[in-house]
Amino acid sequence: MRLSQVKQKTFDKEVEAIRQMIQASAKPFPDDKAAQKARKAQAGLSLDFFCRTYFPHYFAKPSSRLHKYFSKRYLDMIQRAIQTGEGDKEANAAPRGNAKSTWGTFGLPLWVAAFRKRKFALIVSETRSQAESFLSFIKIELETNERLQQDFPELVGEGPVWRSDQIITRNGVKIQAAGAGQKLRGLRHGNCRPDLVIVDDLENDESVESPDQRRKLENWFFKALMKIGQPDTVFIVVGTILHYDSLLSRLLVKPGWKGQKFKAVMKWSPAVKRWEEWERIYSDITVGKEEAEAAADNYFEAHKEEMLRYTEVLWPEMEPYYYLMKMRVSDGPAYFESEKQNEPINPEDAIFLEEWIQYYDEDEVDLEGLKHGGACDPSLGKKSKNADPSAILGGRMKNNVIYLTVADIEKRHPDQIMTDILTYHARDPFDELAMEEIQFQEFFSHSFQKEAHAKGLTINVKAIKPTADKDLRIVTLQPWIKNGWIRFKRHGMGELIKHLIYYRPKGKGGHDDGPDALDMLKNLLVGGLVTAAAAPVEAKADDYHTPRKSRLFGGFGQMFRRGNE
Repeated sequence: MRLSQVKQKTFDKEVEAIRQMIQASAKPFPDDKAAQKARKAQAGLSLDFFCRTYFPHYFAKPSSRLHKYFSKRYLDMIQRAIQTGEGDKEANAAPRGNAKSTWGTFGLPLWVAAFRKRKFALIVSETRSQAESFLSFIKIELETNERLQQDFPELVGEGPVWRSDQIITRNGVKIQAAGAGQKLRGLRHGNCRPDLVIVDDLENDESVESPDQRRKLENWFFKALMKIGQPDTVFIVVGTILHYDSLLSRLLVKPGWKGQKFKAVMKWSPAVKRWEEWERIYSDITVGKEEAEAAADNYFEAHKEEMLRYTEVLWPEMEPYYYLMKMRVSDGPAYFESEKQNEPINPEDAIFLEEWIQYYDEDEVDLEGLKHGGACDPSLGKKSKNADPSAILGGRMKNNVIYLTVADIEKRHPDQIMTDILTYHARDPFDELAMEEIQFQEFFSHSFQKEAHAKGLTINVKAIKPTADKDLRIVTLQPWIKNGWIRFKRHGMGELIKHLIYYRPKGKGGHDDGPDALDMLKNLLVGGLVTAAAAPVEAKADDYHTPRKSRLFGGFGQMFRRGNE
């Protein structure tokens, strides 16, 4: 038996299983003409209702915010095109595994065909075979679904054209499949060009890997795909952002294109310390992987209310917060940020790279008797659109290397900041504590010292009133991080590391509270506050950003361009 025969038999078995699933779940409705009329009327106005009514085998879970957006937005675009004769362009980034294809390349074409809202729908994916697989699911429904047969008899059954790459339904709607790079010139259905183009996951890991591949796909997209329509064509692009310079990433900011970026985690837990401790337990495979996961589950159950407070996810019924946190640790933050948050890291914009982070084990480094410095960025009274967390850091310096002892970054009230600093001080006294004093922070600093005195504690607070630009000060940390002159505990410092990795100058990304406090701590331990213009080291010949000394602060656009100098 040839391989092609084996593949065909496997495919036939899968199709038969799908048919049985449809027959079991989409049984005919009771024979009631009034109910049928009302049902069809509502289905014509709501993609969500249409999909749940006629395809319950695929639409069992409650709709997420993403699905509700798709349901309304897609129909609004099509209805507007019908009324005005003007098309539209929409690009949306959705997390992997959030049923975007089920809604966009399955539910929408069937709705369009059922109500004849478009004449020619084109489904485009990264390969022609992938697009054809989407089309095959549509064909199975039209051949098998008894609910569709009951309410749309003019639609169902095999139409005049019934191929793997294209069909024409019995009521005259054409649906065709195509792959990236395919020749598209001359596509017609009678005298009609495609008036609905659905582009689903056009990119893959390989196609975004090199600049040449990205430009090749982009050229095809604009020169071939975007030229096949007519004035009232509706273009819908949906996918996951696999690269910061991907086509989808560019479409999201391109003039004339509408759309949104959806994230699996919409609001993170403020209980940072709880989650860092949970991650330490979950990652401790020395006790065995199953035992570590069980211990982490027990810890989560014991602190569940606190750890989930204020969190919000895109699809809680399918991907609850705890499930996503396990995925983030198991798969790695870089994968998670791209595949689930649509935020792939751009190394050319990054000031600090993840591979630069160096760790130390407390039992391997003797820090006894060394000066213990602390730093606090209270994050009070700042001009920020975000609710910034406060940062409390501590560290000791040995052989010109700073070993961080404390990295506590959390959103909290001023009284809690005071309490936490004093708790760390009682546990391991700070010889000196640098505290930023800007606006209300000056009042906080004075109040903190009074509170410490009232509790019988003495802390030598060094007030910091920075004069240099914050971005310029933070950039001076770069050689310290890159060369391992600042080292982190292996557990409990994930939030500070995240602040560093996602920090971008001029408020373009991430929080700056952790990096700002780290700069204060570094200067405190080195022996005095230095101005940002005096970087502590010269750049090496192979440094990441060269040349450094002559134009370190001559412009962020040039400074953070990698590999072109």
